Amino acid sequence: MMNNIPSYAIQMKEETKRHTTLLRSRSKTVDLPYKRDEFVNHGLIEWSVGFGKENTMNTFTRAEYVASMQKVVANASAGGIKSSGLAPEPNLTGVKNALPLTHTLGRMSPNAGTKVSMLFHCLAKHRRSLKSNAKKQANADALAVAQTTKTSVTFDVVPMGEKKKVKAHSEHAGVKQAIRAYCRVKWGSDWHADTTLKPTRMAEATKALYNPNI
Repeated sequence: MMNNIPSYAIQMKEETKRHTTLLRSRSKTVDLPYKRDEFVNHGLIEWSVGFGKENTMNTFTRAEYVASMQKVVANASAGGIKSSGLAPEPNLTGVKNALPLTHTLGRMSPNAGTKVSMLFHCLAKHRRSLKSNAKKQANADALAVAQTTKTSVTFDVVPMGEKKKVKAHSEHAGVKQAIRAYCRVKWGSDWHADTTLKPTRMAEATKALYNPNI
């Protein structure tokens, strides 16, 4: 069992070599360990099972492969860094030109100084954005239901760095989300970093919750 899964861009190191080889070949079909729908329809590269696992191979026609890689590069260009050098609407040449581009991970990364593929570094940012937006939408939908059924949860709190208590600071669909929100507001985004304080902070947050509809 793999405990420390490397970042997406590092996972994809060998994939850069794979695609460089495939784009030079003239084979009519291509076998890849990727989820078909994500690759063909959404321009995403996701392992069919998972990194470091025995991934099943899916077969793509040459046309499917090239079109999918064009979508991949376009997504990375749109969701990555402005100075990436990736073509926003790449043709085959644009895809080929994207593969040699590299990015050096900055000091905030646990792998600072490591060179990774610019394509996969930017695609990783695009993936994170998609997941974040999906999570926000799911939370918004859940809150809408909770407000309709009058089961939402809120809290009064003195935000970090302030002195005045804010009444009914924010509304949440459930207790779990509200506890985390209370802790973030009062102690900052790293409120859980100190494992000795985490239980008492969560307990305080739990006591502060109430239903604003009652």
